[in-house]
Order: sequence, then C-alpha cells, then structure tokens
Amino acid sequence: MLFQLVFSVAPTLLELGLVSHVLYRRCGPVFAAITLATFSVYLAYTVWITQQRISIRKELVEVDNTRNGFFIDSILNHEVVKLFTNERSEAARYDTYLVRIQDLSIATTYAIALLNLGQVRLLSSDSCVWLLSSSTLLPCFRHPLRRRFSASA
Repeated sequence: MLFQLVFSVAPTLLELGLVSHVLYRRCGPVFAAITLATFSVYLAYTVWITQQRISIRKELVEVDNTRNGFFIDSILNHEVVKLFTNERSEAARYDTYLVRIQDLSIATTYAIALLNLGQVRLLSSDSCVWLLSSSTLLPCFRHPLRRRFSASA
C-alpha cells in the first residue's frame, strides 16, 4: 500500500497540480477547471466500476470454491451416489455451478468493457470541451479569418 502511495498516487497528484497550475496561469481558470473536473469524474467512474467488478470477482471465487468442494465430495462419495442412482441429480447440481461461473465470468468481462468504454467517452468529451472552450476563450483563436483579411487589407 505504501509503495502504491509513494510511486503511483503521489506523483499523479503532483503532476495534476502542476499541470493545473500551468493551465491556470497560461490559459485561464476555465481550462484548469476542465482538467480537474475530468480527472475527478474519471477517478470516480473508475473506482465505481472497479468496486462492482471486485464484488463480482468475490462472488465468482465463492461459487468456484463451492463447486470445488462439491466436486471433491462427489468423487469421495461416488459409491454412495451410484448406490442410490443419483448421478443425474449430482451432474445437474454440478452444471448449475458451472453455469453460474460462466455467467459471472461474462459479467466480469462486461464490467471491464464498460470501464474501458466509459473512460474513452470521458476523455473524448474532455477533448471536445477543450476544443470548444479554446475556440471561444483563447485570444489566438478568436476570429482568425477576420484578422488575416484585415491585416492584408
């Protein structure tokens, strides 16, 4: 935990602070606010989806452990199962574990896809807001055609 904090979180926060400061001084408070807002939403979204994925993974591990225990019990008691002709019911119970594991694995894959899709959408939206803001707020982008025609006239 300390390793992550020192070598991952702290440098990221330092870089975010420095970049926001430079943007504030060079481009104005709007661009620093856009950057900080995007980072905050990105972080919150990533944590939210990751927490959901962790809960799915915990349930997957629990179902897999239950399936393994059931399998071992079935192997150890195969004579009793054969004696009472319960092979079909044991196989059906085992199949329910396999189906649940499959469903949870698919849910984990969907969670990762949703995370990637949401992150891309957030960064794309940020780029659009940056472009729209820069075209209206930065002086170098205000009426470039008018300046070009007025300078030559």
